[in-house]
Amino acid sequence: MSDAVVLRTTSTSNAENFGEIFMVNENFRENPFSNVAVLHWPSIFLRKYLPFSKYIVHCSYFWLMLKHVKNFPEAAAVFFRLKKSGTLHFRDGTSCSIWSSRFNLNFYRLLRIKERRYPVVFSEDLEFARFKFLGRQITLQGIDAVALAACTFFDGEYSLPSNAKGRQVVDIGANIGDTAIYFALNGASRVIALEPQSYAFEMARRNIRASGLSEKIILSNTALLGKDACLHMRREKESFGESQLEPAQSGVRICASSMHSLAEKYGLSGAVLKMDCEGCEYEAVLGAGRADLRRFSFIILEYHYGYENLRKKLESCGFSVRIAKGPNYGFQPKWKMPHSIVGILEAVRKPKASAGQNK
Repeated sequence: MSDAVVLRTTSTSNAENFGEIFMVNENFRENPFSNVAVLHWPSIFLRKYLPFSKYIVHCSYFWLMLKHVKNFPEAAAVFFRLKKSGTLHFRDGTSCSIWSSRFNLNFYRLLRIKERRYPVVFSEDLEFARFKFLGRQITLQGIDAVALAACTFFDGEYSLPSNAKGRQVVDIGANIGDTAIYFALNGASRVIALEPQSYAFEMARRNIRASGLSEKIILSNTALLGKDACLHMRREKESFGESQLEPAQSGVRICASSMHSLAEKYGLSGAVLKMDCEGCEYEAVLGAGRADLRRFSFIILEYHYGYENLRKKLESCGFSVRIAKGPNYGFQPKWKMPHSIVGILEAVRKPKASAGQNK
């Protein structure tokens, strides 16, 4: 089985028509507070308008730094952005480079690895991680590889229900392949992994091959949107959680698939859907038909601009929905609309008898 495929799509003239791929109404992106329930407003506003609150939340990390880092003053200087970067020396003899701009993405996870004694071997630049998982040697290469090893394999950020074993898993936003590998090792019959960013896609292909799972994971350099299209993207090496799908006049040409085309191509039925695509979940889900969404028995997705429109859509299609994590306020300066409301939503398909009629 090939480890890289491309979905057949209709032609689109790139960035000039790119707006047609996305929803016309983007008011909820400009004001994501309008896309969450009122009961969640107080906690979101506190995190947005009281910047010091994040330091209160992260107080425990100072104890972990004191416990595990020899040169604590340098770690604190990077944390408070008094220094742009530094080399940290841990008490177990290992060391790593750290940057203030990526402090929370890397160092927090690394402290957790140290505290919980996860058996992860890592490079100083944190772009290489090697560890054993369910008896198999796993190697991850790529930006933030160490952080992804911790949150995906050891913290179980995208743990699936027990009845998902033996099913197909569709992994939207596969990044460097960590979640696809995780699903394959946790009982998925087959993983269909889509990753549009060229750097992450190349790392994912490398990591999947190294894991020996190329026969179980289909990897495609494809985006999932509301309709089939083709577009160009810049080739950038970016941290996970920072890379949003944006058009360019030139660059790497990729294809975008609709939910319907994806489901038809792979004959999905009773599959599991995981989405972490930095905002594209709205086009993909809101633009999908009821029948296509009901091909999935379980959906877990990270929302980035609130959840109410996603919840209403999925409930109208016969799913039971719960907010599993968040919502939390975030700010992504590289995004077109940088203010975000982030969390995780889970949806379980109801039996047909109780699903109701299409609204």
